Amino acid sequence: MSDATPPIDDPMLAPEPAAWPKHVGLISIIWAALGLTCGGCGVIGIAMQPMFKNMVPPEQQAQMVQPPMSPGALPFLLIGAALSVLLLVAGIMTLRRNPTGRMLHLAWAGLILLVIVGSIVDAVLHMPTMEKWVADNPNVPSAKFVNKQAMMLQTVGISALRIIWPVFCLIWFGLVKRTAASFGSAPAGTDDGAGV
Repeated sequence: MSDATPPIDDPMLAPEPAAWPKHVGLISIIWAALGLTCGGCGVIGIAMQPMFKNMVPPEQQAQMVQPPMSPGALPFLLIGAALSVLLLVAGIMTLRRNPTGRMLHLAWAGLILLVIVGSIVDAVLHMPTMEKWVADNPNVPSAKFVNKQAMMLQTVGISALRIIWPVFCLIWFGLVKRTAASFGSAPAGTDDGAGV
């Protein structure tokens, strides 16, 4: 008779899987949903502007003049929405403990940071056009709310919020969780094991 102890197959004694993929995956899915919602609303708003303008009586249209849109606004919205889809896939993969989620998060973080920097540059370059529009339209109600300080504050504030998650992802997946083993085992019933 052998003295060797047979392996324990009891799932109750198996090591507790790491909890972070679930948390990071969920946050990425929520962040992606916000990006798709905001980007989608922005694109729809831009597309619907001419229709809304036609619905206003001609005598009130002078008061409904909108500030000129920056040339990069629509492209940045569309690229941001597309990258939100990438983040959604990355979040789902991470939630399923598939290490591919790590590479997708790193790709998304790098690309979205480039988009954020590009949109900041676009906003700064567009400021002189906005200032000229305000000077040319002093009686338009929306012109009273447009000034250089407010535009800078809005640009910096929104950009600061937008970089939080990509910077976290770059640090987390680039420096902390760099191996497939760090994802732990896939939940029972899935084929997304750490060795994929």
